[in-house]
Amino acid sequence: VSQSRYGLDLGTSFCRVCSSGSKDTIKTERNILIVNSQSNKVIYKGVQAFEIYGKESADLRVIKPVKNGILQETLYQKELLSEIIYSISGRNPLIRPEFIVSIPSNLRESDKNSVANLLDELGAKPNLLLIPEIILSAVGLGLPI
Repeated sequence: VSQSRYGLDLGTSFCRVCSSGSKDTIKTERNILIVNSQSNKVIYKGVQAFEIYGKESADLRVIKPVKNGILQETLYQKELLSEIIYSISGRNPLIRPEFIVSIPSNLRESDKNSVANLLDELGAKPNLLLIPEIILSAVGLGLPI
């Protein structure tokens, strides 16, 4: 099994990554960003953004890029995911991680394409697997499929 194969869950509140070599989550990040309202520049990401959530000033805006399992803010999710991917696989452009992504069962084809395109832009291998979360839950419970 390749060391650069990961499971990815783009949840509404958290982004979670696990490695194919372990059942443990190797990276969990809050799925939230704080941006400057004027410039749209990201000021805080993940845990840092969550820590000031609700206390931000009027010139800052909260972005939650995933809602109900659907990617809403692709540009901002890319910003957050790039940090996560670089932290788990390094910044070597020759290492292209492979992902199995948990998706809602009712996800439209256009939304699936958005996820695939986003990971492709971030350097993931093209053989991306998008699997409904209900199936992944059953596998995690050890149920026969």
